[in-house]
Amino acid sequence: MVAPTPCQAPPHRLTRGANRMVTKKCARIRLAVMDMWKPFRNATNSRAPQAAILFDKFHVMRHLGEALDKVRKSEYARLKGKKRRFIKGQKYALLSRRENLTLEGRQALQTLLRANKRLNTAYLLKESFDQLWSYKQEAWARRFFDNWRASLKWQRLKAYQKFADMIDSHWDGIAAYCKPENKVSLGLVEGSTTRSASSSDAPTACVTKNTFGSRSSLACCRCSDYPFFC
Repeated sequence: MVAPTPCQAPPHRLTRGANRMVTKKCARIRLAVMDMWKPFRNATNSRAPQAAILFDKFHVMRHLGEALDKVRKSEYARLKGKKRRFIKGQKYALLSRRENLTLEGRQALQTLLRANKRLNTAYLLKESFDQLWSYKQEAWARRFFDNWRASLKWQRLKAYQKFADMIDSHWDGIAAYCKPENKVSLGLVEGSTTRSASSSDAPTACVTKNTFGSRSSLACCRCSDYPFFC
């Protein structure tokens, strides 16, 4: 494995030879893992148009967690008096995976979900969405998502509707998970300054700010032969 060599200068500050080197390296990128921010995709399409785009699962699920938290806040605002006591202080229990909770946390979560039907529905929808990543064929993944989205009808969960619209508009980068060649270690990016890399069945490398000579970033690039920073 060759060590990454950052080259983050914008195109107008690169020498002709350096620009050719960056262009050559970018041409080796086969998979670009990123957050669902438009400049990320624009940078990839501009400098590595041959690369398949995969949206980082960590960020996708973070958006869903934020939608659930909005439901929690709206329910707390809607309720009055003693009914609020089941929701107050339960953000961590509601947003965490059940297996990561202590016994006390699980009991508090169970009490909350029994007491509030809307939060119970939102929580179950969040948990069930994780099934999307298990499909190996796009048609089945799409069928699951369409059914999941249809289940939102009459639930009055605006934050979830907005999340579903976002997933639909970024579907190509979600469906890419179904392809075996796109299986990479996920959750590699937790901000624009992240530079950690993770090994998988093919070389990977993190790419951060000024990637491809722009102010955009890519989370992870899979190259045909070795990892690098563009």
